Amino acid sequence: MRIEVLGAGGAWGVPRPFCPCPVCEEARLKGAPYTRLGPSLFLHEIKTLIDTPEEIGIQLNRARITRVDAVFYSHWHPDHTAGIRVWEANYNQGMKNPLHFPPKTIPTQVYLPENVARTFGEFHALRDKCEYQQKLGVTEVHTIPMGESVKLQQVKVTPMQLVEDYAAGFLFEWFDSGILKRVLILMDEVFAWTPPPDLGPLDALFMPAGAFELNPLSGERKIVADHPILTREATFPQILQALRGLDAKQVIFIHLNEIDGLTFDDYLELARRLNADPALELPPVRFAYDTLIVEI
Repeated sequence: MRIEVLGAGGAWGVPRPFCPCPVCEEARLKGAPYTRLGPSLFLHEIKTLIDTPEEIGIQLNRARITRVDAVFYSHWHPDHTAGIRVWEANYNQGMKNPLHFPPKTIPTQVYLPENVARTFGEFHALRDKCEYQQKLGVTEVHTIPMGESVKLQQVKVTPMQLVEDYAAGFLFEWFDSGILKRVLILMDEVFAWTPPPDLGPLDALFMPAGAFELNPLSGERKIVADHPILTREATFPQILQALRGLDAKQVIFIHLNEIDGLTFDDYLELARRLNADPALELPPVRFAYDTLIVEI
């Protein structure tokens, strides 16, 4: 299975509009892997997308993805859903010119865990948008009761409700040459998350790195100690503590926030230090970047 990080960024990507900081200027100059657009992943073999940030059209074009059979939404926040209009691009509106308008194809299957489906009816008219796209015939929307799974080809997908009750992660399981493969994807909202005792071994875990209260390389304080964000967002040290002793072959940190002020090279150095310190008792870690492909 090839899992591509279409966007490794957080609430604001890199480069952030209007921002003249060195991190954003470097990304404007160099492009990927120094860019981090909005959070989204794509599983190539089953043509499955997770979340649609504002830049999803740019991301799909950059990755040369011409077909998406299914999409899972992790929660309602705009950095994960604002690109939901992308499905309307797969509708030709009766136009005759095949060079400019794609033909209507098999509808993309939209999967919402039940807690996510509830909040789609409460924020940003997301439920209305889903219903409109169903009327166009470009999507079919399904609600997944918590505790149940769906099958995409030979891949079983099970939503996992997070501590933040409006958000879900997704466990993907399949057999490859008789060997069970398991990947857990947590796109965001991992405050107070700890691995469930019955989680079992993982071939990969994708999850946010958390908020960097201190610069992890220099120790410089980045967020004032009494900032309210520290009471509602997991911090990087808290994430590392949750991962201690985790039975996973690798951890890929995603949702890397622009406000942390770290560059692609900084994340490479941080991963090197973490992986070189056996006292941390961590699985092998790496920090995602746009266009990263992880082979499972």
